[in-house]
Amino acid sequence: MEDFYKYLQARQDYSFMDLVVVNAGHTHIEADASYPPAHHPSHHHFNFSLGRVIDEYQLVYITSGKGILETRAGGRFVIEAGDGFFLFPGEWHRFRPDAEVGWTENWVGFKCSVSPLNCAEQLLSKEHPVFRFGLDDQVVSMMNHLFNTVKSDYVGAEYVLSGSVVHLMGYILTLLKRQELKISGRTDEIIMTAKSLMESRFSEKVSLEDIASHLHISYAWFRKYFRKNTGFSPYDYLINIRINYGKIMLKNSSRSVKEISQASGFESQQQFSRTFKKKTGLTPVQFRNT
Repeated sequence: MEDFYKYLQARQDYSFMDLVVVNAGHTHIEADASYPPAHHPSHHHFNFSLGRVIDEYQLVYITSGKGILETRAGGRFVIEAGDGFFLFPGEWHRFRPDAEVGWTENWVGFKCSVSPLNCAEQLLSKEHPVFRFGLDDQVVSMMNHLFNTVKSDYVGAEYVLSGSVVHLMGYILTLLKRQELKISGRTDEIIMTAKSLMESRFSEKVSLEDIASHLHISYAWFRKYFRKNTGFSPYDYLINIRINYGKIMLKNSSRSVKEISQASGFESQQQFSRTFKKKTGLTPVQFRNT
């Protein structure tokens, strides 16, 4: 992609989800080149020795080379290809590429009244503004799509740009959460297979230990990573499948509670009724009547 940047007028009446994109760009900085380039407007140009403070959020992703970032709250960070960082409004910072190799920077700046990290400060924050997950094709593709929309400048493009930033931030936070939980592609495959087995065999006397053995993993590993991936223990996940099936049968069939408890995979009507009330607050008969 050729170098480009664009600064947009922030029009709140074109905001989407309270977010307005105000600038974006892609720049390759050669080794020994002056930085930042002199052609940026004064409100975004800065002297490295002094640093700067801006009134917007910026997401910066480095796709080649290396350099450094310094922020007031976070301190100094070495930045390499595949790393990115998040800048906060009102937070002093400065960054630059390594003079010997330069770097390629991709960025988008936006404004919103509520932080997009409002519920994800453990993943990105002023104290920890750097994210590291290597060169990710999806991030590059989403940023290129955003850049192309900025260049096209058609009426209403602001809505697409705002949505693109929300999507991009969501994807980056997903990668960081998966890093935090140490979830890999192989983990996903195992958990997905386990969920499929439970969903297809819930009416049988399913042994969760047997499922773990079938997947060639220990039950301790299975229980730990299943909960990390889904938010439920394997047992609770299986019980929820059975209860949800029981709800459907109670609503849409005339079968007795005893028959439904057997079809749902419970050992007895009493176990079904007890578990159903614990999960829903109603007995099966009360649920059917309401």
